[in-house]
Amino acid sequence: MTDIINGLLDNLSSQQAAMLRDDIGELQRLTAEQEGLAVRLKALLDEGTVPSDEQRAQMMELNELADTNRLLARQSVNFARRMLKALGQEQGYGEDGKPLGQQQSKTRVDIRA
Repeated sequence: MTDIINGLLDNLSSQQAAMLRDDIGELQRLTAEQEGLAVRLKALLDEGTVPSDEQRAQMMELNELADTNRLLARQSVNFARRMLKALGQEQGYGEDGKPLGQQQSKTRVDIRA
């Protein structure tokens, strides 16, 4: 179990570095690796393996790293949205990945004449 936890700690640290470098390819690879390690850890815990005190402390560290990475990802998405808006493009994308829509024109033309 310690090997899996250490692998997850290394993985999450590497993900953080990849996010800071904007390395999408590396981030995709690391995410797939993380999923495999997480499945293995969950299987051990589901089998009734009891983590030691040291392993529990490492799992708390895992949660903290994962939270930090989530915040970095959100910050990156928010930055991209602000840039799109500043450039006059679409307002960005919602949490579901769908475009939020085009900005409304502020000029109105009366065509009733």
